[in-house]
Amino acid sequence: MEAGDRHPFPLLRLSDDPLQLVVLLMRRFDQFALSLVSKRSKEVVKSIGLSSRITIKVDEEEVSIRIHKRITENIRCSFADDQVAINNLPSEMVKPTVTSTRGRHTFTRSRKGYRFEDWLSHCLEVFHQSKVTTVFFERLIPHFKSFRKTFESFTILKIVREYTDEEARDLLKLFIPVKKLYLDCNPFTNKDENNKLLQEVFIQNFNHLDLNWRSSLAIDNLLIMNSKVITISSEKLSEHVLNRFIKHWMAGSNPRLEYLELSSDDDRIINEEAVLKGVNYQKMPSTHRRYLENPPFINNPDYAYIDGGYDVRRADGTTASVLFNEYVYFVLVVLN
Repeated sequence: MEAGDRHPFPLLRLSDDPLQLVVLLMRRFDQFALSLVSKRSKEVVKSIGLSSRITIKVDEEEVSIRIHKRITENIRCSFADDQVAINNLPSEMVKPTVTSTRGRHTFTRSRKGYRFEDWLSHCLEVFHQSKVTTVFFERLIPHFKSFRKTFESFTILKIVREYTDEEARDLLKLFIPVKKLYLDCNPFTNKDENNKLLQEVFIQNFNHLDLNWRSSLAIDNLLIMNSKVITISSEKLSEHVLNRFIKHWMAGSNPRLEYLELSSDDDRIINEEAVLKGVNYQKMPSTHRRYLENPPFINNPDYAYIDGGYDVRRADGTTASVLFNEYVYFVLVVLN
């Protein structure tokens, strides 16, 4: 036998215990590939307790199921548009391309009885997830209403392009409710700040509403938002709007709000006196640090505590602190 010769190893002839030990030493991509071979191999891979977030992304080129190891994407299962509507093709015609991180390894295959929803269910089961984490839309696909039926609950909806008002309404109606809604732009053709369709979105009970668009935001829209956490990056927000919001909050508006963060591309320095004009507040010294228990904005560890701030109180005794800094235009944190 010459050096470098390779012979196949009868992996699946091993009994369960040694097979499990071998699988533990495999790369994540190979573990996933093995889970597709047979029912037994799937159960062995499941038995080693892998855990990965599962997301769905609809981008300009494909629809994909994405498997994430820690914070990075590790495996991508890519489907053509006509393969993701429910019960539209025989399973042998559903052949996703499975690719590892950075495209180093890839294979394409079908699996008897597996349509898109079955591939997704397989991923969730193998990686011990009860539901999809995020559904990400860069475009609408044909038969997207049928596509919605291929999975049940998920946590985060991200929309990053504009649609016609009818498309946006249908999309949001189908995919809401969710815990977090991320809009990278105003998805509606009608950009009027008083667009009723947009207002229907704002009044939803999200845990987190994240808006990132280059247009102004009216005070009336801020006041109808019913989310616990609101983060907004907009073209500009005036001191007058912020002043009115604080006063409305003190009078009882936005009762679910726990954290509001507003940022802007405007490089000018905010006039804190104008924001706080006519507001009854207590200024806390910058050396006064307060730690927050179970902060709703845990993804931003810088705000697990606050230094200083301007404390304001509403009629029911609820206290919030208003903060300004060079990175974030305006922050309001509810303290109790």
